Amino acid sequence: MRLGTDEVRVAASIVHLGIAARLWSVALGAVAQAHVVPDLDPDRVMWRLVPPGPAELWADPPPQPAGPLDGGEDNLADALYEVVAEGHLAPLAQAIRRITPVSERLLWGNAASGLVGAWRVLDRYLHPDDPARADTAMRIAGTVQSRGHLRGTGTWSRAAFRRTTCCLYYRTPQGGVCGDCVFTAAPARHRAPGDRPR
Repeated sequence: MRLGTDEVRVAASIVHLGIAARLWSVALGAVAQAHVVPDLDPDRVMWRLVPPGPAELWADPPPQPAGPLDGGEDNLADALYEVVAEGHLAPLAQAIRRITPVSERLLWGNAASGLVGAWRVLDRYLHPDDPARADTAMRIAGTVQSRGHLRGTGTWSRAAFRRTTCCLYYRTPQGGVCGDCVFTAAPARHRAPGDRPR
């Protein structure tokens, strides 16, 4: 395995986080730049893992707006949540959990982390020239993170985010803790029998 781990749940968690981040990037970028939510119909959106980079994501034909919205931030956040979280990430989490015992709460923490990571990249792009649009994107990302399965997955403090779970990256040979991890230092890699992954 590319990650150097034989723990399927660790690999599954990290792949899930990468896919979530790619989906949020496309959707949040469209919201921030054009105030539209793209139609990311799961029947047309494809992804594949290409070593050593992130998951490749594409749609055929290219995504169009999901439908008319009044452009209000709450409506955009609701539509964004439905398209990405319910349309893609909920079924993906179910599929992963059929293969390996990964906590559902951990996977939704990954989804939140991917959303915040997408916002951070977008903010670096937008903020120098259009701080108002960057602030709008941050508010929408924060609102999405308060919806449905994402509620309770982390806390915002100004523009910083701290998730309530860990993606398990620390369990890979090269791993440590991520910037938004619930842990401030990598925990010991042993677990007592019966402990549940966070």
